[in-house]
Amino acid sequence: MTLIMGVDPGKTTGVAVIETSAVATREQIIVWWAEVAFEDAPQALSGLALKADLIATERYFINAKTARRSRQPEAFYVIGGLVFLAALTETPLELQSAADAKNAFTDHLLTKMELLDKVRSAHARDGLRHALLAARRIGVAV
Repeated sequence: MTLIMGVDPGKTTGVAVIETSAVATREQIIVWWAEVAFEDAPQALSGLALKADLIATERYFINAKTARRSRQPEAFYVIGGLVFLAALTETPLELQSAADAKNAFTDHLLTKMELLDKVRSAHARDGLRHALLAARRIGVAV
């Protein structure tokens, strides 16, 4: 079995953990999720990172569009913490485009996979999308 932690970094950090294998069907994906306040993220994420086989998170950057809408320095801190935890635990870390994750695993697809209702937090759903995209890229079932 492969344990993948997906993280949507930010002031409210969404975390989803999936456990799956190359032979798992969509119905056999086990999901655990949480919404974590920024202040609690280091403790919550460090425990999960010790168990994960892979960590996937958003490749967050500020451009002209995001600078006008919302700057989230918290996202950078969370990502930095994940980079540190990944290095400390020798766990692979995958930085992904938020758009790639959302386009690959839309709400419609998550509904068909019977995962949308399992994860009731919008932030944790984005973490789930990152975990699922990472699972697809490494070749485990999704």
